[in-house]
Amino acid sequence: MANKLEIVEHARAYIGTPFKHQGRLKGVGVDCAGLCINVMKELDYEIIDVKAYDRVPNGNLFDKIVNANLKRKHFEDVEPGDFLTFNFDQDPQHIAVVSEVNPLKIIHSYQKAGRVVEHYADNFWLSRIVATYEAKEDDNHEDHDLTLKDNEVEQADGKEEQQEQEDDGSLR
Repeated sequence: MANKLEIVEHARAYIGTPFKHQGRLKGVGVDCAGLCINVMKELDYEIIDVKAYDRVPNGNLFDKIVNANLKRKHFEDVEPGDFLTFNFDQDPQHIAVVSEVNPLKIIHSYQKAGRVVEHYADNFWLSRIVATYEAKEDDNHEDHDLTLKDNEVEQADGKEEQQEQEDDGSLR
């Protein structure tokens, strides 16, 4: 498995990639989940990907998927290469890669920015942190209860997503 600095390095390679809801292609378009999923896939982690979610994802579903893919840890132990989830209403709905600490800096695909960005976490972001995660050392997803429809969960290999983006005209 990769070290945490490789996670940051791979995430930085996406900076400038346009925001695209449910996107999974570097340089073409990713959302916050797509950025994290792609980075983990590039580093050979086994990742569960959900293909169908709203622009404002269901917090319970989002939380289940994050917990299935990553290991929760205490915020006090946050390091570059960890992940943070954020809320905008009540439930977690957004995820970012930690690139620096003291002060905290994050990399994420953010719809309002229109692309993948890296910036310091100001009070807006700090007040919305829900949880801190790190990559799992093992790829065992069996201990998580993912009650999702078969067509919603697949091991992310990118081929179906690329085909969907080609079909809807977003790849040209």
